[in-house]
Amino acid sequence: VDWKGLPALHKRIPRRMGTGMDVGGSLTKIVYFEPDEVECRSGQHVPECECEQRSKLRSFLDHSSTYGETGQRDHELQFHSVLLGGHFSFVRFSTRRMNNFLDIIKDNQL
Repeated sequence: VDWKGLPALHKRIPRRMGTGMDVGGSLTKIVYFEPDEVECRSGQHVPECECEQRSKLRSFLDHSSTYGETGQRDHELQFHSVLLGGHFSFVRFSTRRMNNFLDIIKDNQL
């Protein structure tokens, strides 16, 4: 395959919010990618429900640095990527508290 003629991956994939989760033996880690808000206001084809969900999740993350009994946002890991056009946030919590995490998600309609 000749990769030289293809545009860079970050230019081909639409920027959408996304999450990733790593469930380990003692810690569960979550990464959340939030594209720059300009997409919600720029007239691009971003569903209104996604803009509302993004706003709700951003508000939840910004409201506190701790969540439940063991959940913590890792401020030192969060960063903005100019290349990808968005912000990465990281949260970790004790895997044995998974039910608490799911309750928080449900209670906050995230």
